[in-house]
Amino acid sequence: MCISAFLLFQIQPILAKVLLPLFGGGAAIWTACMMFFQGVLLLGYLHGYFITRIPDPKWQWLLQGALLLISLLGLNWSISTKELDLNNTWPQLTILWILLKQIGLPFYLLCSTSILLQYWYLKLSHSSAATYTLYSWSNLGSLTALVTYPFFIENYLAVSTQNIFWSVLYCLGAASQMILFVQFAKKQKVIKNRRSPYTLIKAIPAGLLWLWISLAAAGSMILISTTQMLSLNISPMPFLWILPLGIYLLSYIFAFSTINAYQRLYWYPLLGVCLIAALLMFFSGSQFNSFSQIFMYLLIQFVACIVCHGELRKLAPLDDKM
Repeated sequence: MCISAFLLFQIQPILAKVLLPLFGGGAAIWTACMMFFQGVLLLGYLHGYFITRIPDPKWQWLLQGALLLISLLGLNWSISTKELDLNNTWPQLTILWILLKQIGLPFYLLCSTSILLQYWYLKLSHSSAATYTLYSWSNLGSLTALVTYPFFIENYLAVSTQNIFWSVLYCLGAASQMILFVQFAKKQKVIKNRRSPYTLIKAIPAGLLWLWISLAAAGSMILISTTQMLSLNISPMPFLWILPLGIYLLSYIFAFSTINAYQRLYWYPLLGVCLIAALLMFFSGSQFNSFSQIFMYLLIQFVACIVCHGELRKLAPLDDKM
């Protein structure tokens, strides 16, 4: 899961390095790239869900394994000049086609990896609580990719070498999944006899489900709003965009590391203080210097995201008899 999350966050800046010299850095170009990555991410989550709905686990592994093998054969980093129509009125369509051709299937499968591995681990393990810790490790892989690319990989590796590095890691990740499939197959009887995690979800009140959705959405909104405020009030700085996203991932890592990591007794009072600070920054934030604004915005975001994601972890379903 760490490798998959690492690869997801690494491929986006690598492809940006390839496409930006060709199309420039206009807002429409960034929007097209973001639409592709977010759209495929959602499709990957849906893929993971529907795979787990197949009754026989053996067919789940065979289908996922076959797709992984196809994606290995289809890894392609070359961009043909025939595909580029830089005078096209809609360059976004060209970008979407290039992204789909170059990395569509591998990225799609990487998006489904965390869901599938957590599901299969939950079917095999004796404690559903341990499964949530895997989400912490997944976000740790994402954070590692976010930090290492601008400071190490981009500075010391050429784009062509970065492509090779990513492809090798992807092959290793696919091989690791194949090995896991074999291990799961050896315990197929255990998996078949243990009831599906989705039976637990069906017993959960609709109000609680909507609360989960709201908490997850609130964390994303806090990330976007913090990024927006930093962009508006702070003069452009290298790597400034990394900080809010890094804080967002760090809050997930902390909240899902253990069930006792998040304690309401401590974080609720901090959230109250941060709400007052947020109002102060909204109306009078421009009066502070850049460093103070960055510190305050990130502190407010960190506490708010910890509460949102900590509540998600506290309210997560537990069933040690699955």
